[in-house]
Amino acid sequence: MSKQRHYKNTNMKEKELKTIFEGEMGQKGVVWWSPSFQRMRWDIFTIFDCVVASRAGGPIYFYQITTISHVSHRRRKIYDYLAKQKIFVPNAFIWGYDAKHKKSRLEKIIKQGHANKV
Repeated sequence: MSKQRHYKNTNMKEKELKTIFEGEMGQKGVVWWSPSFQRMRWDIFTIFDCVVASRAGGPIYFYQITTISHVSHRRRKIYDYLAKQKIFVPNAFIWGYDAKHKKSRLEKIIKQGHANKV
C-alpha cells in the first residue's frame, strides 16, 4: 500500500495577490492601474499586470505581479518578449509575494531588448 502525501496548496489566486499588492502600494503613497474591461483582464504589452505612478508626478513603473515561486518563469517570459520585440521598457519590475513568510520581493528587470533610438 502506497503512502499518499498531502501538500498544502500554496498557489494564490490573482485576486488575492492584487489585494496584497494594492495594500502595499497604498502604504507607499502611490497609485496603480490595471487594464480590465467587463471582468476581463488584459496584460500591458502582454507581460505586465499594472502601471504604478507616484502621486507627485514622478516616473511610471510597469509591474508583473506573481508569487515568489513563479518569479523566474515571469522573468524569462519578460526577457524573451523584450528581446523578440526589440523594445526597451524603462522602470520594469517583478513583484513576487511569499505567502509562507508574508512578505514581498521586488526585482528590477535589467536585461532589455535592443530598441532602435529614434
